[in-house]
Amino acid sequence: KRLPFVKDILRNACLRQEVDGLICLTRADTCFNNELMLKLTNFRVPVYAHRTIDGAYHPAVDLFAFKKAWWLEHRQEYPDFVLGDHRWNRVMLELVKSSGALELQLGTVYQKPKIIP
Repeated sequence: KRLPFVKDILRNACLRQEVDGLICLTRADTCFNNELMLKLTNFRVPVYAHRTIDGAYHPAVDLFAFKKAWWLEHRQEYPDFVLGDHRWNRVMLELVKSSGALELQLGTVYQKPKIIP
């Protein structure tokens, strides 16, 4: 199974954004509402949100949002991780926190419910 590198995903996102544009990095099964997107455009520092499962806190971070300019400034500090590596989000969390990132309110994002056939 071939997995992409996180930096490659972000490089592609940068191609589609202006310098002041917003980039959101999430897991494939992360859900959020449109109101969140409106709030994110007002932040000047990176933000992140922990996952909730059935309304309860989970230590996994499922959303990172930052301006393209922030990523271009800090991308060299982020090591090469494939998206399937379980450490990619912990390292990203430390990188955004080092820039004064804000944690979004618990429940802002949630894991897509599993459909059992």
